Amino acid sequence: GLEYDTIKRILSDFNIPFYMSKKESLGVHPLAIYLISVIQCVRKGMKREDVIALSKNPAIFASKRERDAFCRYVYENLVDYKGFLNVFERESAYKEKAEKLRQKIVKLFLQVGNIKSTVSVSDFITACKTVIENAYMAPLVDDEKNNVAIETLEFDKAKEFIIKALDFINDIYGNSIMSSDFLVDSLRDLLSSTEFSMVQKTSKVIKIGT
Repeated sequence: GLEYDTIKRILSDFNIPFYMSKKESLGVHPLAIYLISVIQCVRKGMKREDVIALSKNPAIFASKRERDAFCRYVYENLVDYKGFLNVFERESAYKEKAEKLRQKIVKLFLQVGNIKSTVSVSDFITACKTVIENAYMAPLVDDEKNNVAIETLEFDKAKEFIIKALDFINDIYGNSIMSSDFLVDSLRDLLSSTEFSMVQKTSKVIKIGT
């Protein structure tokens, strides 16, 4: 008697492979959310709640223990804004794993660079593609056995659709200088209006739908 979206949410949260017979918006795929989150973190100066949300995204490519350690360290030490650019040195049971994830996140921010209120469309597109290219590289192997079921999420297919959306924006606006707010909103609208279906390639999956 549960609704489709409720079942899907449960399986996703517990990293259980599933097949979706129903298409939905690409905008809700973790890779699309990851891209928007990284860009927004840079634009807003790395606010704590934004960085925490980003750290929980599967595309960050970290184990659950690293994510938990990062969140606990950040809250315990009230890390915020430019504090994320500094090495986590204060002694804590979570310091080592938290620092490992901090380095991954900061590397992303440095690759994006500074996105001001107005930005070159080509520079914006290049920054977005850099973020996407450095997200999902290969299945994560970790002896902690608490990894995200990356293959279930069809990252490669989502990446292809997102790149097409970025190319479309570039084709429309060319080398213009535009509001970064407008470009982010345009990208978000394009991703939201793109239909996408996550299909698991293996047979050992739970099927949702008829």
